Amino acid sequence: MVESDNYDDYVKLKNENEKLKKNLEKLLTTNTIVIGNLENDHDMALKNEMLREENKRLKLEKEHLKTGLNKFTKGQYLQSELLMNTMMNMDISGIGFLVYDGNPTWETSFIVQAYCSTGLINEIDSTLRKAHEFIKSSQIRENHPDYKTYYRHKSKGSWTLSTADNGWSVSDCTAEALKALLLLSNISPDLVGEPIEGQSLYDAVDCLLSYVNNDGTFSTYECKRTTPLLEVLNPSESFKNIVVDYPSVECTSSVLQALIMFRDLDHGYRKEEIRNCIESASKFIEKEQREDGSWFGSWGICFTYGTFFAIKGLAVSGRTYENSDTIRKACSFLLSKQLHTGGWGETYLSSETEEYVDASRPHAVNTAWAMLTLVYGGQVERDPAPLYKAAKVLINMQLESGDFPQQEHIGCFNSSLYFNYGNHRNLYPIWALGEFRQRLLARKK
Repeated sequence: MVESDNYDDYVKLKNENEKLKKNLEKLLTTNTIVIGNLENDHDMALKNEMLREENKRLKLEKEHLKTGLNKFTKGQYLQSELLMNTMMNMDISGIGFLVYDGNPTWETSFIVQAYCSTGLINEIDSTLRKAHEFIKSSQIRENHPDYKTYYRHKSKGSWTLSTADNGWSVSDCTAEALKALLLLSNISPDLVGEPIEGQSLYDAVDCLLSYVNNDGTFSTYECKRTTPLLEVLNPSESFKNIVVDYPSVECTSSVLQALIMFRDLDHGYRKEEIRNCIESASKFIEKEQREDGSWFGSWGICFTYGTFFAIKGLAVSGRTYENSDTIRKACSFLLSKQLHTGGWGETYLSSETEEYVDASRPHAVNTAWAMLTLVYGGQVERDPAPLYKAAKVLINMQLESGDFPQQEHIGCFNSSLYFNYGNHRNLYPIWALGEFRQRLLARKK
């Protein structure tokens, strides 16, 4: 047994750590730098100095933990050191933590939908074929053994956020994967491969319907099983509302869209259940709209994200600008938040304050979400001018490499942890520009 009980070393490291923290805070408070928009060499040098200081502080913090823990075996220390190096990283956006095993199924499903909106299928058929095979192979084929004994939700027919090996099925991941497969089933197999087999398709629909809450809404990993009163047992100091899996507009909208696409393909399978589900989900989304016309986003930042999912779900269920006050209010909300440059930008503070907080400069993903929402809300047919301005912003943001810049975080959960999806900055601008172009072409015809 190797013990670390040198108290003098512990105090010395602690004091050094506090000193480095103060140096970093001084740099941060005396200099205003926007990540991803460094104007000159001085700003870049300053940012590099900040990174060096923070890296020193991070190393000391590891030493602090090592010397401050008693009765720590050598093997245990090596395991913890490996875990810290794997889970923590430092880059220009700050300290990052690995919290999941990736999200390839989630993003691939959206990439397929984005590509299908462009009208360029013949040019990217090989990419779509690979994506098609990946999504089909990532479906969970069987329920976990004794899943009911362990109070797990059924998983047969579902998809996870990452791969089948992950094992944790999610309602909206399943819905978005199914939507992508149904879109690809409308394209020649010679281009994108064979469509999903019949039983696998029905397994996916069965799994989606198993997620429905008593009120017709949808949560994430399971149904809403109990009362919010049990939140008093929440053991977390960081996350609120984690004991109950609450329904969200995003999950409900994703499942609503998938069920409508399936219903249009197969009018007979579980017809009444699907009809009731579509009706209840649509009413829930309408009910959740805020007075200003927006929806709060639970899994992205924030009101542009929630409003995008809400309007897409309502649009496919038959609501239009002409017949729905909900759609009209949502379009008015987004147009009121458009920056004078033509784009949209929203900060993570929106998630924390539950009020829209303007970022004062355009964000490629926020702009794309807003564009898509307005397109689905019929803005092209009424007045495309705001969309032309937004499209110009996106086109000008594209880099010489074809990539779009990585900007501030646009993913979140529990209003307290923020992250970036690696492909969102590219797939959503492609989707928005592609959908806008297709609508303009249809309007000319």
